[in-house]
Amino acid sequence: MSAPNPVIPCFSTTKLARFGTKQTPFYHLFTGRQCMENGFEKLAHCVFACLVLLLLGTAKPAVAQQQNWNNVDLSYQRDSVSSKGNSQDFQGFGIGATMALTNNVLVLGDYHSLSSDKPASLDYQEWLVGVGYRQTVSPNTDVYAAVRYDRLNADAGNNSAVNDGIAVGAGVRSSASPGLTLQAHVDYSMMELSNAWRAGVGVLLNLSQQFSIGIGYERLAASDTDETINSLNATVRYHF
Repeated sequence: MSAPNPVIPCFSTTKLARFGTKQTPFYHLFTGRQCMENGFEKLAHCVFACLVLLLLGTAKPAVAQQQNWNNVDLSYQRDSVSSKGNSQDFQGFGIGATMALTNNVLVLGDYHSLSSDKPASLDYQEWLVGVGYRQTVSPNTDVYAAVRYDRLNADAGNNSAVNDGIAVGAGVRSSASPGLTLQAHVDYSMMELSNAWRAGVGVLLNLSQQFSIGIGYERLAASDTDETINSLNATVRYHF
């Protein structure tokens, strides 16, 4: 009996035996068309949630609180990857940081490493690094736009695959109250092999001026396949 095929995050689900061959030169990252009909409809729900959070965030809090863009995040993450009727769950960690170079210019970076053992052993990592521009639109709310380099690696035994490209996006951070921060973002990744939409929302509880804890949800929808990735994370943020 042959081993089950793994569901590769952001890669098409051709057989692992052909992984990296000339016939299938990597699990095509962000490929296919069915998601144009199914994925974007589901993604629209997440974007709607982002807009709702934006409206909530721009409401005046009891005390105006400016956003601090000098922070480091450490997170635990669970991903559910679905493609062609199959699914596989991953878990791992992530680390991210933003730093304000000036009042408006930011540098941003993220790294995520996740793995799964069922139905097959598979690891994948993602790196994002880039620059952004933020603008204060109210005493408690900032919006921003960013351009980042995006790279994904997948490893299955002795086989590996890489895909990279540029991601552009926009987002918002808002203090609904002095102790609560809402955030949302929408990105579009233009990868070497194809493209994908990504949208996410999150809530942070500010424990002190230095530390916050929070939860978040993110959904990625490939622009040419029916592949989707639903992510949940729990985060500790340090402000410096």
